[in-house]
Amino acid sequence: MRSKHEIIVVARTAATGLLQLAGHPGATRPAHATAIGKMLLAAMPPEDLDRLLQTLPLPAFTPNTLTDPALLRREIDTARCTGIAHDNCELDADVRCIAVPVHDFAGRCAAAMGLSGPAWRLTPHALKDKARRLTTAAAELSAQLGNPTRGR
Repeated sequence: MRSKHEIIVVARTAATGLLQLAGHPGATRPAHATAIGKMLLAAMPPEDLDRLLQTLPLPAFTPNTLTDPALLRREIDTARCTGIAHDNCELDADVRCIAVPVHDFAGRCAAAMGLSGPAWRLTPHALKDKARRLTTAAAELSAQLGNPTRGR
């Protein structure tokens, strides 16, 4: 979930393999450098997003971190249109992530659900299948929150 310019991890499911990413419920992450953060920024009304981007700190965590507000805005707009946000090794140089929205009973984006993994495993090709499965899981959670369309 978003809290101003950060996201807060509310829940997490561990991977089944030996390789595990660090993180726990309650952890905070910068919105601009995470797929979940970008998806939650994409859900904001455009005028609110414009105001936030004027003051949002954009520190670089890796060479891939988007630190230019115009480039970040373009990526957020793409996430809004496609329904999928990406973190292409922006918070951690070895980790790639995707995120999709979770909608509540009124159709609002109440949260975002993401999937993260090592960049060598989550290749752009592998992300296509993972994105379909993640979208299905988000639709199921949206339905549990009362969303009549099972996600959007």
